[in-house]
Amino acid sequence: MLDQCGKIPQNACPRHQILPIRWVFKYKSDENGFLTSFEARICVRGNLQIIEDKEEVRAVGVWQN
Repeated sequence: MLDQCGKIPQNACPRHQILPIRWVFKYKSDENGFLTSFEARICVRGNLQIIEDKEEVRAVGVWQN
């Protein structure tokens, strides 16, 4: 998967912004300091996302008889 992530050109999506990702690792060790288990996950850096004000919000009402 890592080799394919680098193959996406930045101008492939002209109307969209590609957000960078980051691998986060968590290691667990025993009382002697030896590695017992580990976890890895991908986090998207959403703080770099540009929020557009073009979204429309409409009121939704319910008719009651």
